[in-house]
Amino acid sequence: MTAPEFQEILDEYLSSSRELLDKAEEALLAAEGAGGALPPEELANVKRVFHTLKGNSAMMGYDAVAGAAHVLEDALASLGSGERDADEEVVSLLLAGIGKLGAAFRSGAVPEAWPAEWEEAFGELRRASHEAAAPAPSPAVPVPAAAPGPRVSDDAARHVLGRRDRSLRVSHASLERLLELSGEVHVLLASVGERVARLAARSESEEAAALSATLETLLRTFGLLEREVFATRLVPVGSVLARFRRPVRDLALELGKEVDFVVEGGETTLDKSVVDELGEPLLHLVRNALDHGLERPEEREARGKRRRGTLRLSARQASHLVEVSVLDDGGGIDVERVRRRAAQIGIRTEELDEASLADLVFLPSFSTRAGVSELSGRGVGLDVVKASVERLGGAVRVRSVPGRGTEFRLSFPLTLAQTNALLVEVDGETYAVPVGFLEETVRVEESELHRVASHGVVTVRDRLVPAVDAGALLGTGGASAAARPFATILAGGGRRKALLVDRPLETRRIVVKPLDESLGRPFGVSGATLLGDGRVVMILDAPGLLEAHLETLRAAVGREV
Repeated sequence: MTAPEFQEILDEYLSSSRELLDKAEEALLAAEGAGGALPPEELANVKRVFHTLKGNSAMMGYDAVAGAAHVLEDALASLGSGERDADEEVVSLLLAGIGKLGAAFRSGAVPEAWPAEWEEAFGELRRASHEAAAPAPSPAVPVPAAAPGPRVSDDAARHVLGRRDRSLRVSHASLERLLELSGEVHVLLASVGERVARLAARSESEEAAALSATLETLLRTFGLLEREVFATRLVPVGSVLARFRRPVRDLALELGKEVDFVVEGGETTLDKSVVDELGEPLLHLVRNALDHGLERPEEREARGKRRRGTLRLSARQASHLVEVSVLDDGGGIDVERVRRRAAQIGIRTEELDEASLADLVFLPSFSTRAGVSELSGRGVGLDVVKASVERLGGAVRVRSVPGRGTEFRLSFPLTLAQTNALLVEVDGETYAVPVGFLEETVRVEESELHRVASHGVVTVRDRLVPAVDAGALLGTGGASAAARPFATILAGGGRRKALLVDRPLETRRIVVKPLDESLGRPFGVSGATLLGDGRVVMILDAPGLLEAHLETLRAAVGREV
């Protein structure tokens, strides 16, 4: 067998082993949350996982892993036979064993011999399942990733390789290049379309009509191709959400809290580049919920709540956006404590409502906690979450009810590479507004523009909506806000904001291009796109504009926020 063939088999083995352990860990964590009880069907599924892992590892020549899987399998067998209840102690030992194996699979250096550091976890499992004493451990010998495995037969190779006929691995770089080319074709077709439209307007010949019809068919076919190309970027967010079961369990034990962890909407798909980076902000929010949000069992009982708190991690698609939510049923944000902390650092809060006060938690180094723990109070606050989410083209919103809990909602465009956008005109320049954050565009009269607490608002359907003049925002000068006859209403995360523009133009599909890093990130602008006529158009940063309290905070603090 050649080295590339073995590497392919090894990659498949590592990938499938990680998936198997994830399934077992999820079932055991659910059992732990239910007091240690594993339903017979789940018990059989986990046994099957360990048995499969044992067989695959033996075939690959990894006897240490096969032996470890055998220990896990026997521990489960003893639980199923009634010799020992599936209590939390045994489940913890099983999870510890899974953790050891998972670390080896993630590193890619799978030991051939029994590592000494495995002995404590698996020795406890042997004792729990009445196994004989373990043999003396041998030193760990990591296998080089590309080294051929002498014990893998050609028949085994064909068996493993034969399982890969339904999928194809494509590098991220290849996908990015494919998307770039798709975007370039999109722009070229738009340019050709405009030229053909002008030609057809000047000529009534059959050739011009046939050319228009052919182009229409081409555009329709390319649209289907384009959707398929962009679908390759979409992956289920469940791969990230389910990953938090173990950290939640471990942190809850460390903090002395009892938590039911619920994951919903794992099948919701999102751009892979977002999913890959979603773990960091979510981990910070999960830790924040466990440390700051959920109370200890005795505190919850004193307040008339269940001893066990609930932490819910969910995802759903809402129009062109995907919303990921971290919701706890803890004590909520103490807005009065936030107000006092704001006053201490020089922020005027007289004009802020409770929602805007809660948003202060996103300011750099803003914390209401006086003490320092391993998880909180070290000056690294939710501003890190906000920065991470905005870097991914999203927005974050907090909603809290005192005594009932807090929800952090992260909103992202379904895909970052393309989007539908409304083109608007401001002082003779064209800008693009992503429709994922667009509610409607309405004509406004000067009498409908007001100032409340020194900030602009506009009346839309008998409701006051905070307003910002697009010209002032973008520094284009030109007309005053009162002279702009249209308001583009942005909405997202429970917020609304009116962007005052000269006129709406049209809605079209655009290819999103990031700004050159040397330009930085100008306020109010998130990227650029190229139109069919060759013009470069700036894409407005809708999530940033929805920060409804931004102007107030800037005025209050007297500095950039």
